[in-house]
Amino acid sequence: MEEIIKVKSGSRFEDIASYSRLVAVGNHIYISNTAGRNPVTKEMPEGVTEQSLQAIANIESALIAAGSRLADIVAIRVFVPNPADADAVGAVLGDRFRGLILLAP
Repeated sequence: MEEIIKVKSGSRFEDIASYSRLVAVGNHIYISNTAGRNPVTKEMPEGVTEQSLQAIANIESALIAAGSRLADIVAIRVFVPNPADADAVGAVLGDRFRGLILLAP
């Protein structure tokens, strides 16, 4: 059986719902339900750009805790509740993920 690593961020919802920010099984990492709330201050930024940046920072912290990094991501799924925010969220994703694809020689 492969080792399972679970990374928690300290959210009370993790205890209530037996949830982990990240679960790594072998060489696969699964991250879900990551919002733009700061896990330390528990504050949610006002704007969608700041929320998007915080969500990516939350993902990056969890990846680092599991010995990984943003450049290791091969697929993401983002839900944007307000269609008017899609361009702003897309711009953040483009800025943070552009050029991170690294192919092994």
